[in-house]
Amino acid sequence: MKFNSVLLSVALTLPTYAVATPGVFKVDFNVHRGSSIDSAELGASAQLSKREADGVVTMQIVNENTFYMANLSVGSNSQNVGVLVDTGSSDLWIMGSDNSFCARGTAKRDLKQANPADRQKRDTGNAIDCSTYGTFDKSASTSFQSNNTKFAIQYADNTFATGGWGYDKVVIGSLTVDNLSFAVADLSNSTMGVLGIGLAGLETTYSSATTGSKPYMYENLPMKMKSDGLIEKNIYSLYLNQGIATYGSVLFGGVDHSKYVGNLVTVPIVNSLAKYYANPLKTEITLDSVSYEGNNLMSTSTIALLDSGSTLSYLPSSVVSAAVSALGLSYNSRVQAYTGSCSSFNNKSFTFTFSGATITVPASNFLMSLVLSNGQSSNTCAFGMIESSQTVLGDSFLRAAYVVYDLDDYEISLANANFGESANSENVVAVVSTIPDASSGASTGTSNTAAATGAGSASTTRRSSSSSTKAPSLSKSGAGHIANPGVLAIMGSVFGSALLLIL
Repeated sequence: MKFNSVLLSVALTLPTYAVATPGVFKVDFNVHRGSSIDSAELGASAQLSKREADGVVTMQIVNENTFYMANLSVGSNSQNVGVLVDTGSSDLWIMGSDNSFCARGTAKRDLKQANPADRQKRDTGNAIDCSTYGTFDKSASTSFQSNNTKFAIQYADNTFATGGWGYDKVVIGSLTVDNLSFAVADLSNSTMGVLGIGLAGLETTYSSATTGSKPYMYENLPMKMKSDGLIEKNIYSLYLNQGIATYGSVLFGGVDHSKYVGNLVTVPIVNSLAKYYANPLKTEITLDSVSYEGNNLMSTSTIALLDSGSTLSYLPSSVVSAAVSALGLSYNSRVQAYTGSCSSFNNKSFTFTFSGATITVPASNFLMSLVLSNGQSSNTCAFGMIESSQTVLGDSFLRAAYVVYDLDDYEISLANANFGESANSENVVAVVSTIPDASSGASTGTSNTAAATGAGSASTTRRSSSSSTKAPSLSKSGAGHIANPGVLAIMGSVFGSALLLIL
């Protein structure tokens, strides 16, 4: 599955486990990178590769996708299914064993009742290997309960998933969550499912409910963990680690003080869709300034989406132009990017300021080495900061930061990530109310429920539209029902791509 920019996946081979601190649950992941899930390799880095097409030498980005993949054990008979961990969506859906796009013999059971057209897709070049990440057979789990409601989602690369909602036991490492709601896809041309852990407002049952269905929210994984008493607060911390690292972590319910330097500074999440929604749907905060080696590159504050699902970072054209000038880069038409000597920017850095929170990012984070078709590395690097009307800070920025997402209070806390030896000595603290030792950033006059100037609608998204009929009644699953805030839900594809973002 490819969403135009970058995705995330967590490694199947690395165990997920609970740390020794009560009320905190840790998910460790290996970092895979590649142009697709199937081609992703452990520890690969974002690169540019030279190739010849129709006699013309061109350059294309390869290994531009980043994946963090988790292995779930689902149902009474513990069926293993791999899913993408996604902080930018909010629904869990997994691949069904009756998916008609599965190549013959690659699902847990062969499809017998698919219509001829779907069976033809399975048996032709459109078929996918469903054995790589596994499928879920609903009929084989005695604890699975269907809600008899439909799920559907469409991605910008023409991959999709449709199926039905239900609930069952889900195990992630040593953590067991009973009656967790998820969708099972019986028709999908995607390679694997998605574990969304984002804001509840981004659930397809609410933000993208179909006409005639009453939008509402339900308890997704982090909310259910809180409801079941596994964590005290709907909060998690993201540590992507250095670009050369092969692992990182998501810490549910707590903060690891060893993973950052300086102080955590808390800033509000901005609601850029306040005209339509009472609370934020996306993890956007106010970006006040960007500077390079002390020289300011930005004259006006803007709203920035923290998108760990994007390898590159997207900023206003004025900022990118100023950065290109400051770095002395030149435009390369073959690469279709600004390029320069890789070694020229050692020990150089950018500084990003958010309402009092300051993150220093090595210039090398925004550079991608060029790799020739013979596999040899070039001394020339391409600049991975892209002009855009919507500011999106992706992997290149987030690798330098330790980010705490407080989904209960609509706040984000940031500090520079710690890559020193002390980062290996965990200092984990459970969060009950406020984050220990965190300070509030300077007020910008933008609350978590107010629209900010220049926020606009999100762009640079991977998902073009999403739809769902009424989602499962979670009173059956014990997850409860969250009251509809009573504001207009945006329908159709006009805002669908703006609401469902891969982080």
